[in-house]
Amino acid sequence: MSHELTIHNDGRVEMAYAAGEVPWHSLGTALPRDASPEEWLKVAGLDWKIQRSFVRFNDDDGVQHKSEADVVLFRNDTKAKLGIVSSDYKVVQPSQLMDVFADLAKNAGLKIETAGTLFGGKQFWVAAKVNDGAKVAGEDIVCPYVLMHSSCDGSSRTSARFTGIRPVCYNTVSAALGAAKATFAVSHRSKFSPEAAKAVLAAANVHFAAYVEAARALTKVRLTNSAAEQFYVKLLAEQMGAKEEKAVRESKAFKRILRLFTTSALGGTLLSAEGTAWGAVNAVTEYVDHDRSRSTLDHTVWNGWFGPGDKLKTAALTQALELV
Repeated sequence: MSHELTIHNDGRVEMAYAAGEVPWHSLGTALPRDASPEEWLKVAGLDWKIQRSFVRFNDDDGVQHKSEADVVLFRNDTKAKLGIVSSDYKVVQPSQLMDVFADLAKNAGLKIETAGTLFGGKQFWVAAKVNDGAKVAGEDIVCPYVLMHSSCDGSSRTSARFTGIRPVCYNTVSAALGAAKATFAVSHRSKFSPEAAKAVLAAANVHFAAYVEAARALTKVRLTNSAAEQFYVKLLAEQMGAKEEKAVRESKAFKRILRLFTTSALGGTLLSAEGTAWGAVNAVTEYVDHDRSRSTLDHTVWNGWFGPGDKLKTAALTQALELV
């Protein structure tokens, strides 16, 4: 279960998804595909505001002091603390992300697919589907999505980007392919520009065309099991900072990813994936996004979209394209 999703004591989960697209963790509330942005905002648990207050503390004599340099951010509904940041921290409200998607849904035809909060509201996201996708080869399809994410605990910037999803296994990967600017990101020390974010998201079709071209090229690169082993040794050595090949080969990540490639990956028996570089990449993305053999899944969503797992997936795609 993805415990990083915000779950209230009454069982309500701050996440909503489009009807028919049940997430693998089966949490959240389904919404009709024609639901309004206002409905998404409410059901996804994004209908609250971030407020701020100066940090106050008592010394050993019980005298209260106020820090002019720091503020505490908190939710206006539950009053839960979200983070302590500098006084010049520029807040991005959850509703601002939804406003961007509301405009794109109206003018560019994007369809909101999922939205919600993580870690009690410290981070939040909105994602939308651009179109119904394209065939990589045979029945192997990939679909274009756009994703926006922000935080209010000082942990990450506000970002917007293209994300490719393979429906057969719901693996996700983000990559800067193509000529158009692929990513928007702004720190919380600068003012958030909705128009700049929209420009990146509106170019999703350009990113998707490059992504499909790359995927098709990878289906034509054949990999033996031995070649796949070397591929994963190189990939994980760089990500783990391992100095010896033996350490990589003995790692749980290496063993699990290799097993996915050789025997058990979802969609792994499709002609496009079996014994190909495309299959090798998708073994990595499945490991990051769905693997249940790890001891904890507490940060699966965050890890796969925004954390080290996202970097590993992008690295796998980049390294695979070197084989083309």
